[in-house]
Amino acid sequence: MAKISMSVAQPTNVMGAVKFVRQVTGLSLSSALTCLQKGRVGIFYKAELFLNDHLDKDREIRELVQGFKILGLELFIMEILFDEDWAGVRDSEKYRIDEDVLMNILDEARARYQLM
Repeated sequence: MAKISMSVAQPTNVMGAVKFVRQVTGLSLSSALTCLQKGRVGIFYKAELFLNDHLDKDREIRELVQGFKILGLELFIMEILFDEDWAGVRDSEKYRIDEDVLMNILDEARARYQLM
């Protein structure tokens, strides 16, 4: 199991991104804007993978990754182990993963969870 978080790599106040984050995550517009304006420290999405709600998390993550590609904004994605806590994350670069790595993780798990 793993936990992931998403933020934008660089601060932004692009209203399309704010509305998109709200649409996918359910955050208020003001909370989404605040997160996006903070850049990599403004985490707007967290999920623990491979639990009962994995298919929902998979869909949300894929939607966020694709949406930010369309918007031309780089995501800052971090991964920690299931038994780690976000409060213990000090060096964010140490935990950063590429979008392709995250998509590969989801792709590998897709078959298992669709059979359930």
